Amino acid sequence: MQSFKIICTDLDRTLLHESYSDGTTIPCGSKCSVARRVIVQLHALRARGVMIVLATGRRLNTAREALRIIPHDFALLEHGGIILNRNGNADQDWAKMLMPWVGMPNERCGPLWDYARMLSSEGFEVDMDDRFTSFGVAGTQERMGMLLSRTHPEGLREVKNLKRVDILPTASGKLNALSSLAGMLAIPIANVAGLGDDYNDVEFLAGVGYPCTLPNAETLVVELVRARIGFVATKESHEGVTEILAHLASSI
Repeated sequence: MQSFKIICTDLDRTLLHESYSDGTTIPCGSKCSVARRVIVQLHALRARGVMIVLATGRRLNTAREALRIIPHDFALLEHGGIILNRNGNADQDWAKMLMPWVGMPNERCGPLWDYARMLSSEGFEVDMDDRFTSFGVAGTQERMGMLLSRTHPEGLREVKNLKRVDILPTASGKLNALSSLAGMLAIPIANVAGLGDDYNDVEFLAGVGYPCTLPNAETLVVELVRARIGFVATKESHEGVTEILAHLASSI
């Protein structure tokens, strides 16, 4: 395993899992928790000079609780559409780069929002609430198949996320945002370890220097990590996260 300076981790079903009644976990919203042991491990890694980056498809309002509790240096929200430092301030250069597609915050103008309104008019279930750089689409399996088979407007792409599809600018995405952040910090992407579990993590796990995942992640993710000689934990849930972080800490 090569040396690394950044650990970039997904949240839901990767760093965050179910709550335990024994007090060993801390709620990070209504549906998931982080293990207290993981908090300790993240603090220890940061004390040794490793930066922690949280990468999630969540929008800001649903990520706030997790961001408040989990030690981190930066956060990539809405699949990398927003880069936040640990004080909660957005990187303005990144925001300006995405303006041709997403417009100004809260104005809902630009190609992304035009496409959202078009899909809504066609009967798709479109979620734009509290979003700045992406929107979600849900519906029946038939409707989602129709969405995945169509060609999106130039400059926009889809990302499968849990049971829905998110549409975002091609210029954003977890890997693009992470690469931009690493460049800003003068850290090669090869010196980044990544943790993820779902389809929306495939691109960034394929791009980082050392990918890691849990054994119950999506099959495509597990196969990718193994093919890249990364690390697949032997345990699931919080115990698996602890295992991954201990493995990474052993190389510092």
